Order: sequence, then structure tokens, then C-alpha cells
Amino acid sequence: MSVDGKTYYLNHSCVSKFSDKWTGKIKPPFEKKLLIGRVTQRLHVEVRKEDNRLHVPVGTRLYKLEAVELSEDSAA
Repeated sequence: MSVDGKTYYLNHSCVSKFSDKWTGKIKPPFEKKLLIGRVTQRLHVEVRKEDNRLHVPVGTRLYKLEAVELSEDSAA
């Protein structure tokens, strides 16, 4: 998920909160603001637990998402 120039990699439980037509709004656990997004690439990554890296068990399936931030007014 790309917000403010940052890319986030979400696991399946977070991705499943997006609607099929990418019109649903969600509140990811790391963001308090409403977001709307779509899956741009499905990734299978192997990440080791190291400093300054994603702390994800090796072999975990993640999804790269892109999102745009919605203001409270436009979300209504």
C-alpha cells in the first residue's frame, strides 16, 4: 500500500478487507485514516528477520497494495 510515498506489504487477512470491485473503504491496523485501494501485484516473499527489514516469517504470502487517502468529506 502506498501512502505518502511509502509502500506497505499487507498479509492476506488485511487484503481480504478490500472489496472485489475495490470500492470498499477499510481502516488498516496501522492507519487511522480511511483508505481505498486495489491489489496491484501479488507477491510471494521470503523475508528474514533482520534489523531495518520487514519482520515476516519466511515464506509468508504478502500482497503489494497501492492506495489513495480519502478525506472524511469525500468518504461520506
